[in-house]
Amino acid sequence: MRVLCLPLVMLLLTASCVSAPATPEIVPSAATGIERALQSSVSLVVDDGGRADGFGSAIVLNEQGYLVTAHHVVDGAMGITVLMAGGRAAVARVVAEDPVGDIAILQTTFVPEAMVPATAASGCAVGDEVISVGNPFGTSRLGGSPSVARGIVSASSRSFVSEKTGRVYLDCIQHDAPTNPGNSGGGIFNARGQLLGMNVLINTPQDTASESGVAFALPASALLYAAQRLLAGEKIHHGWLGARGYRGVLWMNSQGLGRLGTMLREVEDGSPAYQAGMQAGDVIVSVTWWPGPNAKTWPASLDVERRDWLLVEDALPVGQQVKVKISRGGRELDFSLTVADRTLRR
Repeated sequence: MRVLCLPLVMLLLTASCVSAPATPEIVPSAATGIERALQSSVSLVVDDGGRADGFGSAIVLNEQGYLVTAHHVVDGAMGITVLMAGGRAAVARVVAEDPVGDIAILQTTFVPEAMVPATAASGCAVGDEVISVGNPFGTSRLGGSPSVARGIVSASSRSFVSEKTGRVYLDCIQHDAPTNPGNSGGGIFNARGQLLGMNVLINTPQDTASESGVAFALPASALLYAAQRLLAGEKIHHGWLGARGYRGVLWMNSQGLGRLGTMLREVEDGSPAYQAGMQAGDVIVSVTWWPGPNAKTWPASLDVERRDWLLVEDALPVGQQVKVKISRGGRELDFSLTVADRTLRR
C-alpha cells in the first residue's frame, strides 16, 4: 500500500487457609514484544510479469505455512518469494482470496526457527501503542528481518470503499506508525507482540504514495475470521446495491444540531439500485430485510444514522430482496431491490 500501561496482575497463592505473599506477573519487555511481532511477519517480493518487482508483507497464520496478506499485493503475481529472518527464503502461492475484502491466503514452507503464528490481541483503544512490521520500499531485500516502526492507535471504526477498485475496508484501525509502499499486508501489533490488524491503506495527498502518518489496518478479529473461512473453502460475499461510491452529508435539525447521512455519488448502470430507480444524490435513510425461510418472519430494520452504511451494505444477504428508504429533495421514497455481490473492478 496506508498502553503500554500493562497492569501488574497479582497472583494469590493459597495453601490450606494461609495466603502466600502476592507475586507480580512478569510483564514482557518491549524487546520481547518486538521479537514476537517479527517472528510472526515475513516480507514478500512479487514478480509482476517482468516489468518490475513489487514488494509487500505478510502475517504467519499457522504451522502449515499459511500466510495472510493484502490481496492487492499479490493480485496478478507471476511469482511470490517469501523472505524470512536469518536470510532464509521460500516460494509461495496464492491458495485462497477475497479480492473485494483485500485479503489473500498464501502457502509457503514453514520454517520453525524463523516463523511463529501470530496471536490476536483482544482489542485496542485509541492511544494504545502500535508496532508496525513490514517491508517498506522493499528494504528487506537488502538483508535482514522486516522493518519495525512505532506509533499509536489514532482512531477506530474507519470504513472506506475504493471507487477505482471496488474494494471495501471495514472497521479499520487508523494509526500513525510510519507506513509506506511495501508495508501492505504486514501486521500491526501491540507491545506484547499480539496482532492488532493488517496494514491495507495509507493516506497521502501526493501522486507518489509515501508516509503521511495516516495508515489503516483491517482489525485482527475480522481478518482472522475471514482467513478461517477462506481456508475452509468458503467464498466470502459482499452485499452491494449499486452505488459506485458514497459521500457523507450533514443533516441539521431545528436546534442547529446535525448528524451525518450517506449519499449515493453515482449509481452504476444495470445495478440493483439503477433498476429500482434510485439516483445519484439520494440519501439513504434505512434498509429493511427479512431472514431466510427457517427464521422468524419479521423484518430486521437498521437505522443507518446509528451505523456506518458500508458495514450495513456489506452484511446484506446476497440474492435476497431488501427495502431501502431514501430521501430525495426533502421527500422520502421506498425502493425494493435484490442485493448483488460486489465484485472487483478491473
